[in-house]
Amino acid sequence: LISETYGRFKEVVKDGRETAYRMNKMHGFKEDAKELDPTWAELADGRVFSGQTAFDKGYVDELGGLDVAIKRAKTLGGVSEARVVRYSIPFDIGNIFRLLGQTQAKTEVKLDLGIDAPKIKTGYLYFIAPSFLRR
Repeated sequence: LISETYGRFKEVVKDGRETAYRMNKMHGFKEDAKELDPTWAELADGRVFSGQTAFDKGYVDELGGLDVAIKRAKTLGGVSEARVVRYSIPFDIGNIFRLLGQTQAKTEVKLDLGIDAPKIKTGYLYFIAPSFLRR
């Protein structure tokens, strides 16, 4: 299973980089179009390497941050404006209590916010955050 997954990973990298090379040349990034180094597969073993090494071996086309990546993506996508969505872990009051650590003893913490929770009625669909369920 691991060998099969690793083989598929290398196919995706190779196909993706070949497509990126063609797209870069087609959209006027001829000088930036990077082909994969012939020895790229020797490094594709899960190791972590610097951005400069990734650039030198052809894994990436350009060094830079998020702004550089967005600019390149807009050019390659043929759009002048793009909305960037940044995902983050939603805030959950239960996460605060997890920071305090875990104990073997059964401990109950009650939080009075000064409001009553709405009464649950039959016939309605409800979502209960996993942090409020007992484990």
